[in-house]
Amino acid sequence: TMHGTDHTVLPLTLDDIRDVIPTVQAHIGEPFADSSVLPTYLLSKLTRQHVTVALSGDGADELFGGYNRYAAATLMERYGWFSRSPLYGVSRKLIEALPARRETKLGSKVSMMKRAIRSMDSRDKWRYGYWMRTSDDATYARLLHEPAEAPRILEEIVDLLWQYRGEPRASDDLNNHLRTEWRLSLPDDMLTKVDLASMAHGLEVRSPMLDYRLVDAVMPMDWRWKVNGYRKKHLLIEAFRDELPPELHNRSKKGFEVPVGVWLRGPLYEFARDLIDSDSCFFGAILSREGARSMLDEHKAGKRDHNFCLWALVSLLAWEQGQC
Repeated sequence: TMHGTDHTVLPLTLDDIRDVIPTVQAHIGEPFADSSVLPTYLLSKLTRQHVTVALSGDGADELFGGYNRYAAATLMERYGWFSRSPLYGVSRKLIEALPARRETKLGSKVSMMKRAIRSMDSRDKWRYGYWMRTSDDATYARLLHEPAEAPRILEEIVDLLWQYRGEPRASDDLNNHLRTEWRLSLPDDMLTKVDLASMAHGLEVRSPMLDYRLVDAVMPMDWRWKVNGYRKKHLLIEAFRDELPPELHNRSKKGFEVPVGVWLRGPLYEFARDLIDSDSCFFGAILSREGARSMLDEHKAGKRDHNFCLWALVSLLAWEQGQC
């Protein structure tokens, strides 16, 4: 009511989600594992019933430092010495062994602890690689037909990410990381997702946060204005403090991803299992069917949280079926 806006609720059932997964993968045209593409697609369909042009907030997180992983810059500045301590290896093993289910508050904290301890790796390129990853080395290896190839493949991925880093590559300056995401995840994930999901319904989406004048003004600013301690998007929040109600000033970030971790333990378990059991060209050549099955069963039983890897696998196999 503060700004006189009207809000519309779009009720969804799990049948809606299950049915739309192959459709969305077909519209994207390639395997796409960002789960937020599902609500983006459905929201675009609803929005197009009312307007032909809509606005999005894409670019704000990459410009002002809005993701949890950006706190890694603060961690490295304050506690980077710990990665060179004899206690680092022991601490990392203990934290990696903790169970983490992202749908619970405690599990989410543990998941963040794991990414934080990995991002303190003393090897520069691996530290950056861990910022961008969601699973550990052993999990990736289990999905491969040849697990022994995992170290080489992961090394190649880390090298590729490292090449996109601006100079000086080894800098802990958060702006260096932000510029890299402007070259990688913003165009290849966020903007691709919104553009293709919206245009599937004839909706045009524009992103004011990508205005070149705003980018030119904010990008060179000291990163501590963007991430103040552990407070993300500090500059943006302060700029609009008088325009927004107080309860929004310190509210935690609400992502647009859907709870695939919960769904894969319940209503989407059989859907995922059928995909894994299907006649896929990937199994036996690149991926391990038995590894995928055991990870899905572990996830369902709550023994491990494999939601990122499993959802990427579901996206790949659903896309493949659409090509047949």
